[in-house]
Amino acid sequence: ADKAQGSRENLAHRLCMLALASPWPIALTLTPALYQTRELFTERAQAAQVDFVCGEDLYRRIFLSRYYEQLSGGIDEGLNRLFAGQTRLWVCGRETELDFPEQARLLAESKSAQIQRVPLAMPEASSDVRAKLAADTADWREQLLPAVADYIVSAGVYA
Repeated sequence: ADKAQGSRENLAHRLCMLALASPWPIALTLTPALYQTRELFTERAQAAQVDFVCGEDLYRRIFLSRYYEQLSGGIDEGLNRLFAGQTRLWVCGRETELDFPEQARLLAESKSAQIQRVPLAMPEASSDVRAKLAADTADWREQLLPAVADYIVSAGVYA
């Protein structure tokens, strides 16, 4: 929902890096909100349950009302639609406390039974990798899987 048309190449690179790092199938949808993606999978793919693995940035956005303004019931309707069918969020990231606006924090707490935090051993955000590459820091590869680091070099990602 927040990505401009010009970011499609960046999206393609991110998908390639995910495919290199993941043993699971990866699907790309054009649904702008996660509740719409859940509905797409349950209705069209006949999935009995849909869980999402996401990073901290997406997790924060899930609980911001601006992403649900098109719904007559606003964020309450959007969250009810997202968490229907016992959908779970597996939130991968650092073991730090997340910075949420108060209302978003309360909404996240209300869904805590369906949210699992998964601390990562190598929690390197793409913005951190870009900053290290821009600064020509020698250790940028250390927080990435070797195949992902090789892909960044060979594809010229973040150059």
